[in-house]
Amino acid sequence: MKKLFCLISLVVSISTYCQSTEAEKRQNDVFQSLQPSFFAIVVKDIEQSIDWYNNNLGFELADKTESKESGFVIANMTSSNTQLELIELKGSMSLSEASKLSGASKLEGLFKIGFKTSFFDDFVQLLKKNNVNFHGDVVNDPNSGLRMVIIKDPDGNRIQLFEN
Repeated sequence: MKKLFCLISLVVSISTYCQSTEAEKRQNDVFQSLQPSFFAIVVKDIEQSIDWYNNNLGFELADKTESKESGFVIANMTSSNTQLELIELKGSMSLSEASKLSGASKLEGLFKIGFKTSFFDDFVQLLKKNNVNFHGDVVNDPNSGLRMVIIKDPDGNRIQLFEN
């Protein structure tokens, strides 16, 4: 009887372990299926930003919508499998303007967006030729050992390029 109880306990334990492992595997599969789809950025001057993202990061204008009544213009841009939504809003303010009003030195929200490229050196040369604002120099990332650099768009949003 004691042997039978031990055998039943062992079977139940193995079954529970397998179910737990399958659930964890399914959760990992769900997490791995998550792919970047798009970024949305509020900008001060939509035409300037369209030109900047086209000339410096290769995004192409897909479409543009304007609502004078609601006070916005939206430009949808694409580059390979990434979409970028630029939004010009009437009455919007920069992060530096908002921090002055609230007295805060830090604001919560988007800190930077990042891209990987196999053409890192070519990108850096193009950006320098286009007089893009660099936020520091090219450095080696201590975690990956790969080179990276941060640039700023016309509104001061940080964009990080990583060597792929």
